Amino acid sequence: NEDVIIDDGTGRVIDLPGIMGTENSVVNKSTRRIFFFIESNNPLFIRKTSMRYGIRTMAAAINEKHPDPELVKTAMLRGIELYEKIAGGKVAGDIIDIYPNKPKPIAITTTIQFINERLGIELKKEEIIKILESLSFSVIPSERSESRNLSTGLSTYSVNSHSREIPRQARDDALIIIPPTFRQFDVTIPEDIVEEVARIYGYHNLPSRLMTGEIPITDKPKDFEFEEEIKHTLKYWGYTEVYNYSFISGGLIKKTGLKTADHLKVANPLTEEIEYMRISLIPSMLETIVKNQPYKENLQLFELAKVYIPHKAIKTPVEELPKEVSILTITNQKSFYELKGIVEALTRELGIQNVILSPDVIGAKNPQHVTENDGDPSSANWRTQDDALRHFWHPQQIISLNKNGENLGYLGKIHPYLSNSFQIKNDLYIGVLNIELLAKTANPSKKYTPIPQYPPVLEDLTFILPQKSQVGFIIDEIYKTSPLIKTVQILDSFKNNITFRITYQSETKNLSGEDVKKIRQEILQKLENKFKIKLKQ
Repeated sequence: NEDVIIDDGTGRVIDLPGIMGTENSVVNKSTRRIFFFIESNNPLFIRKTSMRYGIRTMAAAINEKHPDPELVKTAMLRGIELYEKIAGGKVAGDIIDIYPNKPKPIAITTTIQFINERLGIELKKEEIIKILESLSFSVIPSERSESRNLSTGLSTYSVNSHSREIPRQARDDALIIIPPTFRQFDVTIPEDIVEEVARIYGYHNLPSRLMTGEIPITDKPKDFEFEEEIKHTLKYWGYTEVYNYSFISGGLIKKTGLKTADHLKVANPLTEEIEYMRISLIPSMLETIVKNQPYKENLQLFELAKVYIPHKAIKTPVEELPKEVSILTITNQKSFYELKGIVEALTRELGIQNVILSPDVIGAKNPQHVTENDGDPSSANWRTQDDALRHFWHPQQIISLNKNGENLGYLGKIHPYLSNSFQIKNDLYIGVLNIELLAKTANPSKKYTPIPQYPPVLEDLTFILPQKSQVGFIIDEIYKTSPLIKTVQILDSFKNNITFRITYQSETKNLSGEDVKKIRQEILQKLENKFKIKLKQ
């Protein structure tokens, strides 16, 4: 509906005016009569049509910038002259000029004081008028406009609504400025006049002065500092930051098992590669890993960027702008435990306490994409968008991070289907965290703990665990046994045997063997009663 076309009266298109003619109107050796025309169309339509069909011509590049319609007659006469002079043409008809909506010149009202305040200097009225007139602007000073009756003098002009209201006491400084026709579309407000004066006077002649006044305080700097802290932390832990486009292709969406209907589509994409706004950082990250895996065995990457979740309209058929959410994606190709440790360390570094890591029950119990279509997730009917995003991970190797009933993110091993689809050589582990929820629960204040005066006691204990025991709960239970237990580390594991290194330490005395023995017995009794775990002799 927005395309401007010229047809031959039968519906056959012969020209996209301002962009390109069609093959049925081309000039060839048998051409004897030429219809020479110049049109002026809405530049917005020219731009959209050119981008929609991928026809980028010099004509389109010029006409989408709204050239001056007043130059049409000059160009037409010059064109006729060149036809006669170079091609031996003869004029076969009259010039027809159809110009029904001729725009009226815009009158911009401003003052000398307004211009000088923004330049930071004091220019004389005569100097400003001289600069503007040298650029073909018509300038009516206040004394002339008063003498010729201001309202009558402007009757042939369209007064710009952005023009500045002139107080009565400042009318001696007032200027009424009419831009030339070739500037009527880009000079429309008083600030444009200031810019014209400044560029001719010379920016290098303007004084260099720092701005004064209070600096506005918003939440954005805090958000920025929080994200920068995350980036610096991961950088010094050996991770490399990557940047990907916020737009992805429909092919990549389908390749990763998502649906294009869940994405916001760009109305006039430049190419098919940037057609949709992404709802997850993982598809772009997978492409980045594929491109870089020939150069390194273990790719430790992260990206902190926005995703765009569409709002589905309820009361109106028009969709709102998407919801922008900051997301952190971390990858490594070492092990699941390595990634889990990085995520846990990051939450501690940000001051986020009591984060619960647990198996993703819904993801494990509803692996719809595993049982359907040989594991292809693209045809699964996900109940929620969250279910759709969880399908990136192996259904039996995914855990969720939760705090106060809110889901902070997921981490786990990438789904085998995606590894095969993208031909990723080594095992890949990915963690995804919601930055906005992390920022809400983070505590930037650091707690100082003095160095203990008394030495710690270290003890290694090897336990025999039942099958499918969750080690995290075991470690939590050990910590709860006594406040003298400072750290519990996994030292080694083999089959169903696991060795913990437990550090005991008191802030008030040296711990004796009897003190440690008593705590050890409590640990063994609790683990045997609750988890059926026994100490390996």
